[in-house]
Amino acid sequence: MLSSPPEPFVPRGKITWDSPKETRKEDEVYTPRGKITWGEKPEPDTTVEPVSEDQRMQELDEALAREDSQNEMTSLKELLHAEEGFKSKVYQGEKDEKGVLTVGYGHKLTASELKKYREGDEIEQEQLDKWFEQDTKLAKTAADKQAKSLKVEDKEFIKVLASVNFQLGVNWYKEHKETWKLIKAGKYEEAAVEAADSDWYGQTPDRVEVFQEALRNLAQGKEYEELSDGFYKDPDTNEKFQVKGGKRV
Repeated sequence: MLSSPPEPFVPRGKITWDSPKETRKEDEVYTPRGKITWGEKPEPDTTVEPVSEDQRMQELDEALAREDSQNEMTSLKELLHAEEGFKSKVYQGEKDEKGVLTVGYGHKLTASELKKYREGDEIEQEQLDKWFEQDTKLAKTAADKQAKSLKVEDKEFIKVLASVNFQLGVNWYKEHKETWKLIKAGKYEEAAVEAADSDWYGQTPDRVEVFQEALRNLAQGKEYEELSDGFYKDPDTNEKFQVKGGKRV
């Protein structure tokens, strides 16, 4: 939080009027006399340390970081609203989670929630918004952690990765092991191809295609070292490879 400027000093005191020494005559105009006594200016509060320029810059950086984080969450929520759709009644999943009771913006009911709600129940908007907020934060936190392990800082990719976590769960990479392995190796184009070779693609191809596009954008933004023998070198893995038919081999 940025420090507030000091409050201006407002002088305070009192006015004391002198009593007239003699009784005023009928036609005499009385002019009151007295004195004004000002209170002393309070001593500055020495317990508050002055804010240094470095501290001010740190506070500004923290404020900007919070604003960036809020903007990222807003953008992610907009993406999820478009991808997930919305239903206020509990229903059974038909595509990616057949038979799983779902409600709101793709919220899958937990074991404890299943004891309270049944298929067809109407859920209040306040509760749906609460679940969506919780699910979104969980997915974004997982995506940030995964991106860090992948050494990827691209915000658009992390947003799409958060969407993957929202849909498939935060342990999605344990099921899609080959795709994850390729991403970790920096083989983004191959990972995009591998992602389509899954039940996930058969259930929700649109979601997979968004992920593929994000992976290919990473591939395009990556710079490889061209070697004299016709090979290329991956800067992340030091692996040598060739390109044939537009693909890394």
